[in-house]
Amino acid sequence: MTTQQLVGDQHEIEEEHLSARNSFWVPDPAPAELLTFRPSKTTWRMGRIFAERQFHRYDEPQEAYISEVGATCVATQVKGPNIGMLAILKIRKQIPTGGESPRDVEPEDLQRTKPCRLGIWASYEFCNLDTLTESGCSCRPRLLGRKLVSQGLDDLVPGGFILLSFDRKITRAKLS
Repeated sequence: MTTQQLVGDQHEIEEEHLSARNSFWVPDPAPAELLTFRPSKTTWRMGRIFAERQFHRYDEPQEAYISEVGATCVATQVKGPNIGMLAILKIRKQIPTGGESPRDVEPEDLQRTKPCRLGIWASYEFCNLDTLTESGCSCRPRLLGRKLVSQGLDDLVPGGFILLSFDRKITRAKLS
């Protein structure tokens, strides 16, 4: 596959799904922003966020109302064994309870929000993807890796979770 075909695939995915973004909790990454996965020794450049949605629900195990956002973009491997390989990057992030967009967040929303290590939807999604990959499932892209980090002091939910997971993009396959 040529670089031109890879770039064409990325633009096709972004254009097909741009309308699926109904909120903007996860900003588009800066062009120079890179994401490194230490275990696999790979580095990725993230593309524009082309889909984003919110989840709000009471999480019984954590005894808290948890809100999280799920965002999706295409990432390109820039360092590692498969330079130029495209992958789907899913970003799950805890957001303050109450607001439907970052503009709507009130101070009381921040005070009401209990930081958690991992939200229920992110946990279910990751466990299911991991099980399918480990089982050798061929009907969905293979899970390439994941990274779980805590939000920093400058984020809206300090101590809240951010889960990043990579799926192999099936070459020349439509993802709709």
